[in-house]
Amino acid sequence: MSSILASVDFANRLRVALSRSGKGIEVFDTFLPDRAHGERAVLDTQRLAKPMTYERFGALNLVHGNEPAVIIGGLPAVAGFLAGRWLRDRRARKAMEPRWHSAPMLQLVVTDRRFWCQVATSTGPGAWRQFDFDTITSMRCPGVETLEFEFVGSPPARLTGFYMPALRVVIEHAQARVR
Repeated sequence: MSSILASVDFANRLRVALSRSGKGIEVFDTFLPDRAHGERAVLDTQRLAKPMTYERFGALNLVHGNEPAVIIGGLPAVAGFLAGRWLRDRRARKAMEPRWHSAPMLQLVVTDRRFWCQVATSTGPGAWRQFDFDTITSMRCPGVETLEFEFVGSPPARLTGFYMPALRVVIEHAQARVR
């Protein structure tokens, strides 16, 4: 419970700082794969490490073939082979159903125009994922430390962790400036 209160307090302090400055605040200079001219960093979680999760909604693309087979044996062998193939195909269909796929998020960088997520993969740090504020069609908060986004032409994303109330503050501040 104290973690949730701390994340909300952090977001409220950021909201006050953003409202006091005209354009936003630059907390510190940070690495971005593709920073636009004049883009200002507001939050970089690498220096404020807390665990976070990144999720995207969609189906996995599994490829498996129904290769021809020759079965030698009696009725039990044929029945066992067909049951095994049916079970494999059923599991593959279930795995390909759209659902949330999650991965640990290593770093979150928030600017006055977009946010970036660096996601862990099985082979190490993954690529950076970029989300421009102007492509967000909806933002929901199913929990204090959870944000769900829908985007123009991209699958939904869900982020969970300490910094989500602060991310919401920055996005709302940026969208209010545009209006």
